[in-house]
Amino acid sequence: SMYYNMALSLYFLLIIRYNWKEWQCIRLQMWVHGVVVVVGLTLAFCAIPYVGPKLAECGILSPPSTSTEWPITWLSTIPMSIVLATLLVTTLLICHKVHQQQRKARKWMASKNMTLTRRVFVQSFLYVLAFYISLPTVFLPVYISHRTEQRYTLVFLLKGTLAPSQGALNSLIYFYRSRGPQMCRFFSRGKSSPHDSQELEKTQ
Repeated sequence: SMYYNMALSLYFLLIIRYNWKEWQCIRLQMWVHGVVVVVGLTLAFCAIPYVGPKLAECGILSPPSTSTEWPITWLSTIPMSIVLATLLVTTLLICHKVHQQQRKARKWMASKNMTLTRRVFVQSFLYVLAFYISLPTVFLPVYISHRTEQRYTLVFLLKGTLAPSQGALNSLIYFYRSRGPQMCRFFSRGKSSPHDSQELEKTQ
């Protein structure tokens, strides 16, 4: 799934920054599916000999359960790091492109407070931040020593809470960017005006 997220970020990069047409992306669609599936299955099957039971989960074993860190490094840490780096780079490139377009069209824009650059950057940054909050926590028990019971409990709680939270964070971002501000204003006034009702209906 994380490689499909990376492929989606590359799709937006090609469309927005490099002005690709939709039909050009469709021509590469089967190749993208093939590469993602092959890479994912290869990593999964190569990891089978090194998978074992952990506390409350099964996964690639790491020291002290195994004598070396190379299986989890090469089969999990490095692939996930590639995805995280790609998401960060593509987001920055897209925001830079939108910023250039914004500067050219600034004198024709009616509002300078809610510019297109700011909205695109904030939304992209929040989605990438959700990815960075959830995925790297998987490696907390691997690369952070937990010699005491308190530290182990803290690491376990952080991983158990943040690792599966990407979907919830994405839904909160979507709600905030699409309906959140209008609904908050609508309910905070108690009695809405016709303009507020029309604005809320548009978001629905």
